[in-house]
Formats: sequence, structure tokens, C-alpha cells
Amino acid sequence: MHFDRKSIGRIRDFWFETERNTKEENGADFAQYHDLSVCPADEKWLVTIQPRKTLVNDLNDDADKIIAKFKKNTKYEIRRAAKEGCYSQFIIGNDVCRHEDILKRIDDAHTQMFTDKGKRSKSEFPVMIAAAKSNMLAVSIGFLADGRECAYHVYIVGNGNARLLHSISIFREVETNEDRNAIGRLNRFLHYDDMINLKKSGYQTYDWGGYSEEEQLKSISEFKAAFGGDIIDVYTAIYATSIIGKLTSGIVKKIKFKGN
Repeated sequence: MHFDRKSIGRIRDFWFETERNTKEENGADFAQYHDLSVCPADEKWLVTIQPRKTLVNDLNDDADKIIAKFKKNTKYEIRRAAKEGCYSQFIIGNDVCRHEDILKRIDDAHTQMFTDKGKRSKSEFPVMIAAAKSNMLAVSIGFLADGRECAYHVYIVGNGNARLLHSISIFREVETNEDRNAIGRLNRFLHYDDMINLKKSGYQTYDWGGYSEEEQLKSISEFKAAFGGDIIDVYTAIYATSIIGKLTSGIVKKIKFKGN
């Protein structure tokens, strides 16, 4: 499955493929294959390849068995959030295109999250719109009991798989530790709620969008691992697929394409 976007040339993003699909590359300058389970053997006009790890939860089990694999504290936080009255909104498929306002709020929150960390982030609104128009996007919003929107999740979906693109918690703007802790519980609740909603929508796997063993990302990795997924190796590969792509492939090698 794929969608197109503009960056350096015309980029076609392929998701959930098992191998290179050259027939579908026509019309693009670059083809970016995300999260291939096998290292691609085709090296013809291969610009770059990035091996990495990710965590995947199996959604084929029933809801009780899915949560049973979570660590004790994660299960407690999810159940407490539900008792406190947290709730969610889940949007998937063609319905997402009717909610560009929500995607814009998410993109603004994503940018602000990086700003609060002292980092810069390029807007990924065009990526989300492109995926939504190809029926490959799912979005969830987490609400505290008082109605405040305090968590956003975005997924690329297709072929029975859901891959986390963004996970955003709005806790840096609140003033009390009580609110921060409540938002932390809400975020865990939303991940589990997403798993159940995705399962109901026919998806079999929940991909956390990456897993790192680097020390500076330890807290994020521990958060993901607490949901009991399996660590697997995946590969992202970029191919030059047009004359323009081939002429500019040297530049692309120095750039990390958005959405990896």
C-alpha cells in the first residue's frame, strides 16, 4: 500500500510490503519502503537503507488476553484512568479526511512538543493528509473526565497492520503533578483503547513505530515495552525511481526522510 507526498521530488511511501513493488513506483522520483521485515536484496538504485528495531503487539487475542501481557503497573494505570472517567474518540479510514481540523491540532501539538524539548520539528501535516486520502490513517484523541483533550495518537494503517506515527501527551502545559499523572494514565489508557478499536476494525498487529536501546531513549523504550510486545528487526529502504531521483540521490543520502 502506498501514498504520495512532496519533499525533495515526488516521494511514494510504501507501507506493509514484503518486498519491492517496482510496478507501483512509476510516477515517483523516490520510493520509500517502510518497515520491511526482510532486508531488501534488490540494490538497483538503492539510495539508502536503515535497519532498526520495533515492538509489535498481536491483536488476534481477545481484549482480556491483550491486556494480560501488560506489566502490572501499566494495567493498573489503564484501569484507574477508566474509573476516573477518561474517554476517547477514534477515527479511521475515509472519516479522517473530514477532520482536517483535528489533524491540524495534532500537528500543532506535535510541533509544540518538540519546541518544549528545545528541538525543532518539521510539520508532518502533508504526510497525514496524504495518508488519509489513501485511506491509510487512523487517529485517536484522549480526553480527561472534564473534557480536556490531552493525548493524540496517529497511525499508518493497511493490510491488517497499524503502525504508530505520533504519540503526543499534552502534559507540559499543565500546572500540577496531579494533572500530569492523570495525563500519563490517560495516554496508557488510549494506547490500549486504540488496540481494541484497531482489532475491531480488522487489524492484527500493533506496531509501536520503533524501539531503541540507546540510553537517552531508555524511558520511552521502557514505556513501550511495558505493553508486552515482541521486539523485531525491520528495514527502511529508499530507491531512486526516475531520472530526477537518480540525479539527486546523493543529496537524499544525507537526509532522513520524514515518517521513518
